[in-house]
Amino acid sequence: MPRFVLAAAAFVAAVGFSFADEAADKALKALEGNYSLKLMEEDGKPAKDAADAVEGVEIKGDVLTIKLKGGKSEPAKLVLDPSKSPGWIELTPETKGEKKSMKGIYKFEKGELTIVIAETGDRPKEFKSTGKDTMMIVFTKKDK
Repeated sequence: MPRFVLAAAAFVAAVGFSFADEAADKALKALEGNYSLKLMEEDGKPAKDAADAVEGVEIKGDVLTIKLKGGKSEPAKLVLDPSKSPGWIELTPETKGEKKSMKGIYKFEKGELTIVIAETGDRPKEFKSTGKDTMMIVFTKKDK
């Protein structure tokens, strides 16, 4: 009897994970494309210098690449959890030497992707760039 219970629990856990993975894959697929920067705020204030450096963003598969003016780019591994409310996002820069993940929240509505990310500390809970080391970025999808 205990083996049956363990097997059933393992099956339920596997099915639950596959549904979660399927939802994350579907969310990533919906986000794929090229974006232009609409808004960037850091610690509650416009981040004009950082925004001026950004040419655009591309999401392909599980990689979000920030394209900078001058031809440089900064790719980051992208992990989504759309089962949370609001959806969770985690970005891990793929730049040599950087492996620190940044946790945040996201929403994708009417062709706009809004991300609030914390460089340090806890995951943000609302769509504001309040608090130290918190950034809100809004992108508009170019290819709808």
